[in-house]
Formats: sequence, C-alpha cells, structure tokens
Amino acid sequence: MPYYPIDQLLDKMITQEFQDAFSEFTGIASVITDSSGKQVTHSSNFSRICRKVLRQSAENISKCMSRSAEASKKSNVTDKPGLYKCHAGLYEISCPILLEDIIIGNFICGQIICTDEGEEYIKEMLLEMNFTQEHISEFLSNIKRMTIAEIQKVADYAFKISKVLSNIAHKNYILIKSNRLRLSKAYVEAEEINLDFGSDVIYNTHELTSSILAGIKTICGQHNVSLDTKVLSVVPDELLGNPKTIQFVIEGIISFIVKHSDIKNILIMFSCTEEYYLYSLSMEIIAETASSCSELSEFMNNCFSENSESENTCSSRIREEIYNNLNANIDFGVTSDNKFRVRMTIPQLDVRGKNDE
Repeated sequence: MPYYPIDQLLDKMITQEFQDAFSEFTGIASVITDSSGKQVTHSSNFSRICRKVLRQSAENISKCMSRSAEASKKSNVTDKPGLYKCHAGLYEISCPILLEDIIIGNFICGQIICTDEGEEYIKEMLLEMNFTQEHISEFLSNIKRMTIAEIQKVADYAFKISKVLSNIAHKNYILIKSNRLRLSKAYVEAEEINLDFGSDVIYNTHELTSSILAGIKTICGQHNVSLDTKVLSVVPDELLGNPKTIQFVIEGIISFIVKHSDIKNILIMFSCTEEYYLYSLSMEIIAETASSCSELSEFMNNCFSENSESENTCSSRIREEIYNNLNANIDFGVTSDNKFRVRMTIPQLDVRGKNDE
C-alpha cells in the first residue's frame, strides 16, 4: 500500500472543527498529530501549564511526543484507548488514526488532574522548577479535574472518535485509489487510439503533484542540481484537466533548463488561484545561475514563446502542448535579486461545481 500522509486523507478544516467541538464539549485539551507526532491541527483548549511551562523546551516536547506515540501503538494492539500519565503527572489519552492497520496519525487529548489521586506530584515538580506558590496556583487553576471513572469515559469517547477519523481516512484513500485507476485507464485508452496524452479526465491533484516531483527529482539528480519545493496555496483534491500533458510539459521545461544552463539549484513553487469554477494551477521556478540570467531568459523565450520559430524538436513538442492542448501561459524572466525565473499557469476545471445563487 502506498503511503499517504494524514493531511491528504483528512480535510484539515473539518478535522479542526471536529476537534474543537470535542474540546468544547468535554472541557479538555485535544490535538491531532501525524504518525511522527507533528501537529496537523491547531491545539484546542490547551492548559496554561502545558503551553507556558511543559512545552517550552525541546526535551519536554520530545517526552510528550514519545509518550503519546507509545500509548497510541499500545492502543492499536489492545483495541482500547491509550490512557496514560504524562511526565508531569497529568492524565492523557492517545488513540491511533489508522489506514489499514497502519498508524497515520494520533488523536491526543487530556491534560487532566485525577481528583482520586491529588496534585501533589505536579506541585512538587513546579517547585523544583523554581515557580512560586502563586504561580503554581495560577497554572493549576484552569486544569480540568476528573475522577478516574470520568477520565475512562472520556477515553472511550476519544477512542470512538479516532475510529471515525480512521474510517474517513480509509474512504478518502479508496477514492484516491479509484482516481488513480481511472486515470491509468484513461492513459491506456488514449494510447490505444494513438493519442499521445488523451483527453481531459478527473484527476487527483495530490497524485499528480507527487508524480511530477518524483520526475523532477530524477532529472535534477542526473544533472547534479539541488531541488527545493514549496506549495503556496491549497488546491482542490480533484480537478478536470489533462494530467499527463501537464506532467510532460513541466518535466520537459525543467529538463530543458538544466540541460542548457549551468544552474546548480532550483526552487519550484506550486500555487492555485480560483475564479468561479475555473482554477489556474501555477508553477514558478526560481534558479541561480553563474551565467547571465537575462541571456538565459532570452534563450528560453526564443525556444518556448508562442510565436517561436525555433527548430529544436523537443521545445517544439512542448510548445505545442503548452499553447494548443493546455491553453497555458508561460514566460521567462529575471527576478529583482538577479535570479532566473519561469512562470506558468494552466487553467483547469473544478469538478465539484458551484452554485450561481
């Protein structure tokens, strides 16, 4: 099974609302992380002692992450909520978010003082950290207090939520697989009727981006060019367009640049703009070169401008796909800090549709 990060399988906005509602209802802190412990949502209802004291050092954060990861793994084995005490003596709950029994994330909640056990341990710890009694009282004043039976009920509730999130992730994974199969079928059918790239299809944008980046990394590796990438905006999960042609053009442009210049590093930035139901996928390339950036941009414009008369077979083929099949725009230039720049925008359709009302 291919790996898909949790933020590709769960809508962050919906997940955040889900988590916020849980914390508002229970009165306890919560957060969702990926499998490594990195937050994928903003924390909800975190206590002051955790925000201002316990999570102010890399060592303490590492302890928090390792404890929650260990509890989540145990929860996956026992099929029960991972209930444990953090290194500060607060009760925590960690439940795994699964994709076919593989942990892709954790639903973590807690920061609870158990009234059956008291809070002397926490007070002693804070005293050892040289906090005054006044500060300690202030830190502990807003921490949720529950009996062990109440904590167990919340743990069971959190465990059910993690199951729901796992089911949502799995359904989205099935959708991605379905899109991939449909896309593969479209490629095969296109080749059978002797079309190089086929017609527009509904495709998964994350699949396309991952595939493009894999191809670019190979190209850059072959020419000893370092690569950095950034995604500047969120793009819809599905769009209507011609993904195979998009990949051919982008990889072709990158390959042409590194073959015809002495560029040693490239930054590629992907973004998306929306106007009604039309999206424009945008790619911007920023590169440093020892040669003249203006000469390189002039050379590239001569090869790839819409009215170019260049006889280079490779650039002619890419040019045809850019302007005739993708209806895209591309230009080459120089940045204000004297770096080579490429901008390309490709219009796509949003398959979700919009209401006119």
